[in-house]
Amino acid sequence: VRCLTQLCRGSDVGVCVRAEVALSMGAMECVRSAVELHAQSTSISLACCGDCVSDDLVVNMARGAPRLKQLSLRDCERFGQRGCKALATNCLRLTRLDLTGCAGLTDEAVKVLAEGCAGLTSVNFNVCVQLTDEAVKALSKSCAGLTSVNFTGCGNLTDEAVKALAKKKVDDASEAASEAEK
Repeated sequence: VRCLTQLCRGSDVGVCVRAEVALSMGAMECVRSAVELHAQSTSISLACCGDCVSDDLVVNMARGAPRLKQLSLRDCERFGQRGCKALATNCLRLTRLDLTGCAGLTDEAVKVLAEGCAGLTSVNFNVCVQLTDEAVKALSKSCAGLTSVNFTGCGNLTDEAVKALAKKKVDDASEAASEAEK
């Protein structure tokens, strides 16, 4: 029996894996096979895979996808600290990241990710319920190029953290303008 793998068509979209139909082959093996097929992709979405995507899978994927720029792990609840560390170590070109609904994500994981993937420009942490102001501070400190951040549904954040992130962006812009005038 077979695993269903679907390639998404579109601009710079590498692979979208649908592991919902995995009969004799385990769903995790299905996802792993599809990711290995597209290791040179710059964009990978495992958003439709839910429980199939664990830190182990992300660690293996990250090792084989050094060109990765965009990644969606939407609703991959088993993704967490080890996966973030693997992305931070191996996917240094990452600019766009969607971790919506990754319930296992912690402040420490976001800190590791932000430090290793300082080139992030867009991040989505919608409904990552464990995150606090510390996650926002880590992004603010390490990811100077952030232009889009989503923390909708992260009930542990305060207005102060969001204001600090906005202030940092304004300060960075002012500093860049001053440097340009010199």
